[in-house]
Amino acid sequence: MIMLHGFPEFWYSWRHQIKQFSKDFWIIAPDLRGNGDSEKPAGRKYYQIKYLVEDVKNLINALGREKATIVAHDWGGIIAWFFVMIYSQMVDSYVIMNAPHPIIFRKFISTSFTQLRMSWYFFFFQIPYLPELFIQLRDLRFLNVIFYTKKKVSPYNEEDKEAYRFTFAKPGNNLFLLFI
Repeated sequence: MIMLHGFPEFWYSWRHQIKQFSKDFWIIAPDLRGNGDSEKPAGRKYYQIKYLVEDVKNLINALGREKATIVAHDWGGIIAWFFVMIYSQMVDSYVIMNAPHPIIFRKFISTSFTQLRMSWYFFFFQIPYLPELFIQLRDLRFLNVIFYTKKKVSPYNEEDKEAYRFTFAKPGNNLFLLFI
């Protein structure tokens, strides 16, 4: 089982699922290209969807597997959708959360001003340097948005929050270049 995280996240986002599913599955939760401790190639072109999909294919091959179950969330879900469409023969099964099918989404965003407005952050995170500066402002307070909950007891403890702050404080760990 390969778990592909969303943005702004890294492998740690899957910590609870890894613990649960490792009882029955062989699990890997890599940091996606440009996030966490993954490689961060210089140049926007290396973050195009074709390279991110190839990363998943190469990972499966490098692990000596022919197929994998793909579990993905958010940005990882977009990568997973393309992987499933291109390399369906390498997929046992897939679970994609919080990521619409890219063809349907592209059609919907081009015909719905409401959806376009709600997707403003897609465009913001494609601007060079500004998103990284924004995220790093005020000791990564942006991450408080991620951890905000109306629940009395947050699902995130201080250790979790510190893990995110530590990871995203590293130079280059804030890339989000959406090229579908």
